[in-house]
Amino acid sequence: VRLMELGAWSAVNGTVAPRIGQFPLTTTQGCEVQYAHGRSLFKRNQVTAASSVLSAVGTKCVTLAPEVGPKALYIAGKSFERKKQWAQAASVYQKIPVLYPEHSMADDGYALGGIAWIEAGQPTQARELWRKQADAYPTGDMAGEGFWRLAWSAYQSGDTATAIEWAERMVREVPLNVDPIHVMGARYWSARWHLYPDVQHPDLL
Repeated sequence: VRLMELGAWSAVNGTVAPRIGQFPLTTTQGCEVQYAHGRSLFKRNQVTAASSVLSAVGTKCVTLAPEVGPKALYIAGKSFERKKQWAQAASVYQKIPVLYPEHSMADDGYALGGIAWIEAGQPTQARELWRKQADAYPTGDMAGEGFWRLAWSAYQSGDTATAIEWAERMVREVPLNVDPIHVMGARYWSARWHLYPDVQHPDLL
């Protein structure tokens, strides 16, 4: 773990890999060591191996290492992203709020999982995650992202009334100091959509 903190990625992998059996994911130490191993693999761009190690850490270390698990799943998701394996990335991200609902990264899991589902061509699954995010974490650091994507996707589908509802809800619930860009954007687009509701003719009153 100290080697990881020093950025000595190769040293971490060289130390842990031959002894991986000594650090099972049934102990706190094992969770921490294998997280260091997986993160170091990711830093060395060995993303296939990293995703395997870190996915296991995230799902098996819920009670043993609750601060390590969410970060492991987050980096596992990033590993799948690098390989354009969007469905796998989404599946990993969405585990974060399920397994670690009290962690500060829980809303990140919903937001990033939804984005990955969009990339995978599954907009319905994406919207489902963003709705859960809006309901569970309206003041999270990525709440504005989820609200905005719900609003914009509704507008693009021709449901301007729902788009306005999501935008106005964001203005009410997301603190301005948490995400001023999205909140101020929601104010603008809500007003604009009231004036120009037709997505097919956005310049007609």
